[in-house]
Amino acid sequence: MVEPRCASYYTASIHQESDYPRLQGEVKVDVAIVGGGFTGVATVLARFAR
Repeated sequence: MVEPRCASYYTASIHQESDYPRLQGEVKVDVAIVGGGFTGVATVLARFAR
């Protein structure tokens, strides 16, 4: 099920829609950064920029 996007500049400027299906089953990883916004990027920098 795809939820509709809210009205925003980002939505209006999308040239090609992407499909990212939900993960199925169990996934094991060493590091997972969720989100590419300010908090996600700051987390990556705090963890790996040493």
